[in-house]
Amino acid sequence: SISYEIEESAKSWITPVTTRALTSHVLHFDVAENESSSRREGKIFIKGGELMDTVFVYQEGSKPTIVISKEEYTVGSDGEDITVQLRSNINYQIIMPQNAGWIKEISTKAYSDYTHYFKVDPNATYDSRSAEIIFKETSGSVSDTIKITQLQKDVIIVAKNEYKIGSPETVLNFKVSTNIDFEVESSVNWIKYVPATKGLKDVEVKFNIGENTASEQREGI
Repeated sequence: SISYEIEESAKSWITPVTTRALTSHVLHFDVAENESSSRREGKIFIKGGELMDTVFVYQEGSKPTIVISKEEYTVGSDGEDITVQLRSNINYQIIMPQNAGWIKEISTKAYSDYTHYFKVDPNATYDSRSAEIIFKETSGSVSDTIKITQLQKDVIIVAKNEYKIGSPETVLNFKVSTNIDFEVESSVNWIKYVPATKGLKDVEVKFNIGENTASEQREGI
């Protein structure tokens, strides 16, 4: 601090000013993101003793939006429940896919406004399937979509499980219905496999059966 003194002979014409001079203060405020689509306003009150002044703050609303955290789901043939989480600053509706009764919303399960649950039934068919669920603004055009793809039921079906043939060398043909790639192994060296094809269709598989020169019956898988 400092002090002053006016000489005695000058006190008649030099007088100290006792009022306080104006000083500047810089105030800092953090304004959070407005996640709502509505405009908002707030007031900051500046007070000093009995004096007060007001600063008005206006913030525009965010652009209407719907953001889904994950947009593609792959489900096994056994089916499962999936959870969809999203962020939105508008009212929205859920539009379920038509002709896809294998997907249902679980509305009885407790959830927040932005978490939804869906049940995917087992897929008993031999083909994969997919459908889309749309989350759309109730009174507007803003939307986002999730896609659910369910794998097919994998199968290998042979026409017959057992064949009895004579002793001479033989070519054995039979059909296999399948929708996956498959491999063929023989338990014995006298059954030779001719490579097969793939796809969900009837496939004719071919084996060369070597001659049985022994007197005893033999079997292989």
